[in-house]
Amino acid sequence: LVIFYLRNLRFFTWGLYLTRFILECLYPLLVCSCSSLVGSSIYMLIETSESIYWAFIIVSIIFFAGYITIYSVGNATIGRSSCLAISFSSSFTQFIPTCYISVNCILSILSYIFYVFPLYTTLVFIVVHFALMLIIYFAIYYQLPYHHKYGNILFSTLTCSQALFDIIAFVLFIVHKEISYVFLIVYLAIFVAFFVMNFFLFKRRYDKIVADLYLSPEETKNDTELSNYYQGLRLHTSETLAITYLHVGLTQMCPLFLNWSLVRFISQIYSTNYSICSVIQILSYFPTEFRQMNSLFSVATTRTDLNFIDRFLIYQVYRIKTLRQSSSSSDANERLVKLRSLTEQCMPNVVAFWRCREPSISYFESLAKEEHRVKSLWLEAIRDYPNSAKLYEEYTTFLIECVTDFHEAVQMKMKAEMIEQGKSNFAVDNSFRSLVWSIPSYVKKGILDTKGNILDYSQAPQNQIR
Repeated sequence: LVIFYLRNLRFFTWGLYLTRFILECLYPLLVCSCSSLVGSSIYMLIETSESIYWAFIIVSIIFFAGYITIYSVGNATIGRSSCLAISFSSSFTQFIPTCYISVNCILSILSYIFYVFPLYTTLVFIVVHFALMLIIYFAIYYQLPYHHKYGNILFSTLTCSQALFDIIAFVLFIVHKEISYVFLIVYLAIFVAFFVMNFFLFKRRYDKIVADLYLSPEETKNDTELSNYYQGLRLHTSETLAITYLHVGLTQMCPLFLNWSLVRFISQIYSTNYSICSVIQILSYFPTEFRQMNSLFSVATTRTDLNFIDRFLIYQVYRIKTLRQSSSSSDANERLVKLRSLTEQCMPNVVAFWRCREPSISYFESLAKEEHRVKSLWLEAIRDYPNSAKLYEEYTTFLIECVTDFHEAVQMKMKAEMIEQGKSNFAVDNSFRSLVWSIPSYVKKGILDTKGNILDYSQAPQNQIR
């Protein structure tokens, strides 16, 4: 993927899907496997005192740290992206998923280490694991961090099942009875029972938030009345609760979210980086809210304490702003001047090649690499500024004089003329497209049109939970 990007200045589509699968599905398995390897290596070193196990410990710790870092950062950037991609394990914030996998892995390592100690030390770790699983469960129930309702239900069920199994393991350790395969069936039965229980619990949680954010078409409230209403919900006392309402409002298409009163309330009450970037992320999905997003974007860019994930979001939003604005911009003109200079440098080399009677293969290869590099830069500029007629015009010159690709040159010339005449818009709003792709009910219910304009948010059902 990296080599392909360095050569073509873009990623190939199926490679992005493969990367997403590796980050969300494969890396959790690798993290857990490495944690077991670290713990077992330390245990074998204690038991045998052989120096070879130091090598296993060092290598496994390096891999464990690397895997969990890539898993955390990779999924955090996906969750903070301006392109919405919902799956069962995707989340708005990566803190709780990372805590869940880290707790299990670290306590797994410690259980190996203290296995040689008296029995009560293992029981202490079981109690600690039980308490941490309960804390994570209540955090999931309160914050609803995952995009999908069933993602929250699934991971809350896993934490509940592990907590109850800790109680079973605690009793078995006391009575000195080994855990057999029968308990695997018991665990599956417990998992199914907790899944059913959490389905109704989380449905009730979602129903409450959706009901709180519902506004009938007959009701009309000004900003002051809505602000008092949100304060009655105690959204002004808890930033986490307010952001949870914001996320549920997005996924459930709630009227008080779609009239942007909730967004304005959060922006006025909270000024932390987390709140501002969360609101910017939500607004980036809606092209019509360009002014609100631009206002908060200006505030965020003045902050010097943004973390890496928030800076990644700001970079993406900047690209979206550039894409949605008019074709003429100073950045596009600067890029055009640089690319025109590269084209003028490439043209004499092409002419010299054709005038040479016996060109060497090395000269041909160097010329091909130069043309490929310049063409990749032109395509990158067109992707960044798809409605710049000047870029298409100059790219046509490059295609004719350097690459001699007349068919594509004619197509670029036609696009330039269509842009100048105002007959076409070649910008692809991937942020808005990702919203429609992830939550198609926005268009199916007639809430948004294909351009992102809000038509009638009263069409959003009061209790339809996804």
